[in-house]
Amino acid sequence: MRQHPELSYQVAVYLAESTYETVAYYEDNLFGSVQQRVSRHLLEMATPTVEGLLVQTEQAELANAIGSVREVVARALKKLSDTGAIRRSRRQIWIEDPGLLRSLASSPLGGWTRDRHED
Repeated sequence: MRQHPELSYQVAVYLAESTYETVAYYEDNLFGSVQQRVSRHLLEMATPTVEGLLVQTEQAELANAIGSVREVVARALKKLSDTGAIRRSRRQIWIEDPGLLRSLASSPLGGWTRDRHED
């Protein structure tokens, strides 16, 4: 390592970046709300089509992917549909407003506050 300081530096940068990505992944999946995790996962799974962004999945598959259960994911999808972020049909979820979905994926409490939820 002393003979190749540039290599040592590159290894250190790689390890730091890997550690950061791992911590960010666990933070998102352990401490993020179901709403955030659903929103994030939909964005990650979306496929561009002529008609827009499409996710083809079942609620149970989505729940397994984010570490939740189908009933909770169903409620999260209903909220997203009610806001206009997505449109649902059988085994298909169309992302209607990617910006709103990104906002919900990254905001505290998945974008929901007590006041807003009660409206």
